[in-house]
Amino acid sequence: METRGKLTETELVRLKKQYGRVYEVTVSDEGEEYVAYFRRPDMSTLSAMTKMAKTDEIQASKILLENCFAGGADEIKTDTALFMAAVGQLSKIVGSARATIKNV
Repeated sequence: METRGKLTETELVRLKKQYGRVYEVTVSDEGEEYVAYFRRPDMSTLSAMTKMAKTDEIQASKILLENCFAGGADEIKTDTALFMAAVGQLSKIVGSARATIKNV
């Protein structure tokens, strides 16, 4: 199986230094794997995405993917099937932090 977009350890260190947390998303399609790396969305990306989601969820997903893309296989941004598979995983980045509250 061919893998496209996989970065070296040195390239990953550079991305982590630049963005902090970096997430690897692997999409498999017809015997090929595509790897892309994403950073956490900033507030302006989340704002644009939620505003667009009210009228067009696909465009909202595109905003998220394009603004968080940090490297790897560009095909994930342009191929519809790869895009949709990656977006399904990206939503987990937004909800990865957990908070608790208690009355003190």
